[in-house]
Amino acid sequence: MSPRTPPTVTVKTAVCWTAIGVALGLGGCMTASPTEPPSVAEARPEGPPIRRATYHERFAKAYYHFSIAQIAARQGRIQDAIVELRETIKEDPGTALLWVQLSQWLLRIGDMPAALEAARKAVALEPASQAARLTLADLLRRQKQFPDAEQELEQAIKANPDNAGFVERLGDLLVRLGRLGEAQEEIEGLTESLPRDPRVWMKLGGIHYEQKHWEQAVAAFRHAVLLDPANLRTRYFLATALMDSGKEDEARIELEKILKADPRSIDARVQLGFLYGRAKRYDEAIKILEETVNLEPKRPELFLYLGTALQRAAQYDRAASVLQEGLSLDDKQKDLHFQLGVVYEKQQRFDEAVRTFRRVLQIDPKHAESYNYIGYMFAEKGVNLTEAVELIQNALAIEPENGYFVDSLGWAYYQQGKYPEALRELQRAVNLAKDDPVLYDHLGDAYTKNGMAAEAIAAWERSLQVDPKGPTAETVQQKLNEARDNQLRAKGGAPKAEQK
Repeated sequence: MSPRTPPTVTVKTAVCWTAIGVALGLGGCMTASPTEPPSVAEARPEGPPIRRATYHERFAKAYYHFSIAQIAARQGRIQDAIVELRETIKEDPGTALLWVQLSQWLLRIGDMPAALEAARKAVALEPASQAARLTLADLLRRQKQFPDAEQELEQAIKANPDNAGFVERLGDLLVRLGRLGEAQEEIEGLTESLPRDPRVWMKLGGIHYEQKHWEQAVAAFRHAVLLDPANLRTRYFLATALMDSGKEDEARIELEKILKADPRSIDARVQLGFLYGRAKRYDEAIKILEETVNLEPKRPELFLYLGTALQRAAQYDRAASVLQEGLSLDDKQKDLHFQLGVVYEKQQRFDEAVRTFRRVLQIDPKHAESYNYIGYMFAEKGVNLTEAVELIQNALAIEPENGYFVDSLGWAYYQQGKYPEALRELQRAVNLAKDDPVLYDHLGDAYTKNGMAAEAIAAWERSLQVDPKGPTAETVQQKLNEARDNQLRAKGGAPKAEQK
């Protein structure tokens, strides 16, 4: 027997199938098909012809089914697309990207077990495939199998140490798991390998922001803006971080830049209105929020922002009208009802305010602010004090460390004549809440009823230090003068008024 002649390659056909393989990801198509020379064919023993599918025929079938699958998918017929893709895989079972595509389509029809199986098959075929690893990790994340998803990404990074996409996904997963410090380390590493990628700096800024690292967040967002000045979303994040870091003037500048580029930016308008309001530039706040409502007149939350600005400007009638208009769009907007209740209380429409806050509680039985507001209103008027205590205790069951709620409870006890209990709660309130003149005023009253004059004077002095020109300042000053005069009398001296 003569030695077998080395196979020859049909170059034209090989090139053709290579092109298809590149286009479709059919890995097997990349290999040229050997053809037998006539001498070998002639040497075959006589007998009935044997029909076998050639290499090219199998991939022609794969190409056909893959094309039909893609057409079906574009038409939204995902079930049909899956059937055709499975036929493709029968002809070419060793191409990982086909299994990736199958996994993604199975996910679209909600067949998670089959999607996971297909993704695992893709990873087994090509462990270094970014698409396969990311698809599997995403499916595991959706199933809340976070340790497995993290392990997949770590394996992917080990196989592809220079692949920034894997590191980015791992950072995102760590953020979802609340492991912000580890996520920060991963993304900081990316800023070294991809220093010109604004997305990486934006992610780093977001991680710092979640950790309340305001200065670091500002620095990262600034870097992202520097790399991509036209990205208004990044500039908005920078403005938000500047607001939280107390740099309100700089935040306003950034928001104004956004509005110059996109005058219809609702988010920028709302934030700018908020900043104007906080700076007590009420006319500017109202103007920009009125324009915002006119741009999007069907969004009830925009009426909330405008109504709040009007309320802070003490334009109560207009505020009530705007909030009611918002409720005409959506009567179940609890925040609109709550703010309307606040306006009614400012207008001294006591019964309407109580009804409105109770409406909030119908919508959301865990709305702590509404429980507290009704309870405090009852305590201030000295009515329904038993219910007032119960309502405020409901609020505290939801937010036990809220100093303002604790103050309300203490004041309700005070109005009931339970002065030791009142003092206990009011002392706790000033320790929990930020400096507030009303809280120190209440505490001074409780000290007085408990026979602690010196402590009462100290509390009222602190109230005036916190806000010497506030709405309670005049009343507090009168109490303070009277307490000091009483001290002088107790020591045998004449009050200041008599000395004159």
